[in-house]
This record gives sequence, C-alpha cells and structure tokens, in this order.
Amino acid sequence: MPPKPTCKVVKREGQRGARIDPKGCTVRTEKSAAGTVTTRNKAGETKIKAKESNNKFFLAIAGSTQSGIANGWSTRSGPSQRNYKSSHKILYDTGAQITLMSKALLTKIGVNWRRNNNMYYSAVMGVGGSENTKVLQDVQFYVLIDSRTSQWTLVTADVFVKDVDSEVSNLLGVDAILQLNRLKVKFV
Repeated sequence: MPPKPTCKVVKREGQRGARIDPKGCTVRTEKSAAGTVTTRNKAGETKIKAKESNNKFFLAIAGSTQSGIANGWSTRSGPSQRNYKSSHKILYDTGAQITLMSKALLTKIGVNWRRNNNMYYSAVMGVGGSENTKVLQDVQFYVLIDSRTSQWTLVTADVFVKDVDSEVSNLLGVDAILQLNRLKVKFV
C-alpha cells in the first residue's frame, strides 16, 4: 500500500478558512485550542519529545514478566511512581553502543543473570580498560518513555552484566535506544 500523501494547509481563493489538501492525506501534527502541539509518527503513535538541561537523562524500566507495573502505572500514587523510578532507573546514553545493567537491577526486574543458556562472554572497552563480561542475549524489558501518559515500550536487547551497582552501571545503549522510536531526547 503506497504511503498517504503529505498534507498541506491551503486557502482557496474566495473562501474563508484553511483547508487540508490533498484528499485522503494523514494529518500527523495537531494543535489544540490551548496551543498544545501533538505529533504522530507514520504508525499513528504519539511522538514524545524531552528536553534535558542536565547531562544525564534517566528512564525507568520493568522486566517483561512485570507487565502489571506497566499496565497499572497510571493507578499508582505519585510517591509510589517516584520511588519505583528512583530504584529502577537506567541512563539514556547515546555514546554507549551496548546496554549494560548491574546484577542488582537485573534482579529487580526479574531477569536471571546467573543463567548459563542464551548467553556469551565478550570484552568491553571502557575508560578503565578492557574487561571480559557476561552478556545475556535477547533480554526483554519495558522502558517508561512518558510518565504523564503512562507509555511504556517493550525493548529486546543483549545486556552486558556489571558486577557493581552504581549510577553509571546501568546504561541504555544505542542498540536499545533505537527501539524507542517514539522518544526523542534533546540535550540543551
């Protein structure tokens, strides 16, 4: 099926008001009476844009077996949401080619980091040098991309397991970020 043509706003001579042309096009940007702009991707999903003035942008995650957290997010109280996000956070890192999680975070989201199947070992280069690290293949987890509207996205990625738990031990790398096609983060 060919893509629908791009919509244009036109004003016809002798008529009042604007019209959308051509017929059958899909409007992907809407502006409400209050001035709120909503943009949608080609699949019709709302795009989410975040501006971050700090150097760090954190997202909350949940394990694939914890779909109740994602499904029931809007019913949680504000303090409950904040507590969950602070203990299940991962750094959005466009400079990281891989997704890296600590054993503690993997345990929290219900992933067995001790497993001996569907895994391999690989060398990881970092600031401190090279380290041979366990890699869990095809780990599925949810990422909270918009807390206001309770929008979670299921991501599948190979996860490198880190021994220690620190702020930089949990990195959402480019391999997983590319699956968050609705979320765009701009660092200002």
